[in-house]
Amino acid sequence: MGERLHPTLATYLAALPQGVDSYPGCTVRAGTLVSALDLLDLESTEGLPEPVRALVADPPSRSRHVPEVYNLAFFSWLRDERFEGDDGYLTFTDAVFRRFYAMPLYRVAFMMGRPGQVASASPRIWTWVRQGTRLEVVGRGERHVELRAVSPPHLFDALHARIFARGLQVAYRMAHGFERLSVTLGEQTPTAIPMTVDWR
Repeated sequence: MGERLHPTLATYLAALPQGVDSYPGCTVRAGTLVSALDLLDLESTEGLPEPVRALVADPPSRSRHVPEVYNLAFFSWLRDERFEGDDGYLTFTDAVFRRFYAMPLYRVAFMMGRPGQVASASPRIWTWVRQGTRLEVVGRGERHVELRAVSPPHLFDALHARIFARGLQVAYRMAHGFERLSVTLGEQTPTAIPMTVDWR
């Protein structure tokens, strides 16, 4: 294939204090990474940092926690490795989330009630998947809930924020079949991603 540049990955890692070794206390279940690998036929992992390459070569169980930076580095690398633009990439990550949220634990969690109840329970669901970061409910109305994901600086970049919002939207829509429900992003800071779940 020849040498390939991976600017999305390089930009992401450059913003972190210790590159791929940053924030080891922030972890995520490997379910989304494994779901992505299930949908791919990777011929090469050239350009991936070595610890991430090892993870991809020998994928863990879906329930095992792995470093969040490894997970996000993989998805950043994949954006450059396989896709010409964000649209195709985001369509792919939507498919990853549909596969991930089809697992019984998450399907049941998101079907527990009406959209407002599920959105309000999302911080608890987040703790099933991630450690070292948190999701907060910061406001609510009759037909919307305001959420905020909080993390160490630059753990999540702007592309990751778009993926999170779309992933939550996939989960809520799968559970309720409510196509009008949307998850929109507010103004991101280095440590916070504001999102609004709206079913008006």
